[in-house]
Amino acid sequence: EIYTKHIQINAKHKTKLKPTKLLWKSVTDSLTELAKNPVKAVPFFTPLLGLLSYMGYLAIRTGDPFYFINTQPIFGANRSTHIILLPQVIYRYIKIFLTAAHNFQFWGAIIEFTAFMFVFSLLLWELWKLWQRKFDEDVPARLGLNLFSIANIMLPTLTGTLTSTPRYAVFSLSIYLILAEMKSIPVKILLSVIFVLLHLLLLGLFIQGYFIG
Repeated sequence: EIYTKHIQINAKHKTKLKPTKLLWKSVTDSLTELAKNPVKAVPFFTPLLGLLSYMGYLAIRTGDPFYFINTQPIFGANRSTHIILLPQVIYRYIKIFLTAAHNFQFWGAIIEFTAFMFVFSLLLWELWKLWQRKFDEDVPARLGLNLFSIANIMLPTLTGTLTSTPRYAVFSLSIYLILAEMKSIPVKILLSVIFVLLHLLLLGLFIQGYFIG
């Protein structure tokens, strides 16, 4: 957000800083502002403080501060403890679609893959549109939310699976703004019908004891 605001300031005052110098200026200006008013720094560090506190608790209780990562395979969700990149995850799912039996797990994989591709594609499209109009005043806040949303839905894929993607998509907040800004009424109606039908289907499965991510 700060970097984008500096782009706008540069355009307004017709200065021509190179991207690297502009980025450096963004960082130094931010640090200077935080030094003048340290209270503003609190929101930046509270998430890190929460993570470190939890890691400290795990270190005391289990002897492993990364226990929340290292125990992932125990849950049986086929999650890996080492990083697996998105193209490999997509390849795995395509292989499932081509070779797996058409059982509950197969259709679950279809829903996970479809939900991910739908949300991820819209977020990338919005990112491209935001960068095209980077001089507009509303862009910095929207860009920050977009990058958060992309990170939110991409980080879980690094464990090698798209399991639970639908619930991660719920917290990719930019998606609500993107859908709300659609101008086509027929598309909005179609999406609403699809979402309602999916909601009824997944709720019906969930209350019968099936795992719905």
